[in-house]
Amino acid sequence: TANQSLIIIAPTDPVLTGQGSEVSKLSFNIGNAPSAVRGTAISVESVQDFTIRNNYVTGGGDAGIRTRASSGKIQGNYITEVGAGTIILAGSESSPASVIFSGNRSVNNFFGGLFLNGSAITDASFDRLSAVAEGNDLSDSNANPVAGQGFGIRVIVVRNDPPNQGTSGNVTATLSRNRITNNKFGFLIDAGFPYRTFGGSPDARLHNGTVSLSLEDNEVVGNLPRL
Repeated sequence: TANQSLIIIAPTDPVLTGQGSEVSKLSFNIGNAPSAVRGTAISVESVQDFTIRNNYVTGGGDAGIRTRASSGKIQGNYITEVGAGTIILAGSESSPASVIFSGNRSVNNFFGGLFLNGSAITDASFDRLSAVAEGNDLSDSNANPVAGQGFGIRVIVVRNDPPNQGTSGNVTATLSRNRITNNKFGFLIDAGFPYRTFGGSPDARLHNGTVSLSLEDNEVVGNLPRL
């Protein structure tokens, strides 16, 4: 049974409020979220000061919650049996990405619990992310047979697919008091997707970026070794 749920996106238009026991069966796309992300239950694009709180998100979609170039809070949600529990993508100086992810259960997902990306895949100007993840349960993502999947938290620097010219990404994050157990991997921290070739041709772009992480009082036990 889904929990009573409330979604508030404020103060910029549009403002969406959804509540009730059936909210988990709906798909919300807020701001200018493109149709390509509509396999995601809740998508937030270029929105500042949002709150996503106390939702039950399930049903096998690509992701439970996805934000890009947006700042706000994701708190007290239960996210399970989706692809990636929550994906937080970078923003820019004009549309910053600064997200607090706290008190959530993002468990038993196919790709993992929480994914932080210092770039934004298709927009070169989105190359910086600031995040705090504290007091979450990011466990039991271990069913994916693909190498590099099934994580508690994954942090990557860059993904910008050609012909997009953006090749930089930057992540600053504090990860504290999270329970990260019984995943295929506890933490994954990696470059992301810097291409040597793309579509059979050499990729001449130079990829660069930074990762600055603070890890405090996380419980990281019982995760499976790399096979």
